[in-house]
Amino acid sequence: MYYLAGEKDKAQALMERALRKPKASDWQRVGQMYADAGENAKAEEAFLKALAADPKDDTGRSEVGSWYIRNGQRDKGEELYAQAFARNPSELWHYVRAGEAYLGVPPGH
Repeated sequence: MYYLAGEKDKAQALMERALRKPKASDWQRVGQMYADAGENAKAEEAFLKALAADPKDDTGRSEVGSWYIRNGQRDKGEELYAQAFARNPSELWHYVRAGEAYLGVPPGH
């Protein structure tokens, strides 16, 4: 919230603490924060770190895939979706995220 409220120094200090021993979900949250702030280059960097931190996370792959699709990078998004669906084709949220992405709706809205 600090970051989105324009208090980026406060947000940065909290992020540095949270990212001392980051998990994939930590990078995912940071990426989403940057995405919400419209800072797509930073968002992509954090999302890629999330995927690298947990290469088997099919949910993360579908969420990042959605972000790529919503940001005009359909090929990258669909590649991540293909991986997520291949790993876990019965996961309902993959389908929900795909629908949101193709409709241009951010997750959870």
